[in-house]
Amino acid sequence: MKISDPVSAKAFAERLIHEPRQAFGYNSISAAIDYSANLIRTNQFTGSRMIIDVSGDGPQIGGRLLSSARGEAVLSGITINALVIDAPGGGHRGPSGEPLVDHYRNDVIGGSGAFVMTAQSRRHFAIAVRRKLILEIADTGSLRIRR
Repeated sequence: MKISDPVSAKAFAERLIHEPRQAFGYNSISAAIDYSANLIRTNQFTGSRMIIDVSGDGPQIGGRLLSSARGEAVLSGITINALVIDAPGGGHRGPSGEPLVDHYRNDVIGGSGAFVMTAQSRRHFAIAVRRKLILEIADTGSLRIRR
């Protein structure tokens, strides 16, 4: 969807709010990257930047190797940014037992100016998404981890 003015932005926001969640179960971050990269490559728009936003409260589980999906997307010019949702008590850990934000930093994000942000809980998710989109639109390119 092309967002070009306040009316189209409001329509997009309403659609996001009212669409039912379509993903359930475990996180296959690699499948999400592959799916998103395909949508970017095959849509009708030519953008000046190509960005995939990954958000989650858990590590890569299932699907093909995350490094392969990330590598192919980045090689095709796509940037992958991430938003980690912290859970009470530390929540899920990365595959090697590292903090989840480190897993996303080391294994998920990639490309020009890629960064990770965290939301302190699901309650803070909307605020973090807004901040993340502003950073992406501003395209500072100098951020790596933001809390």
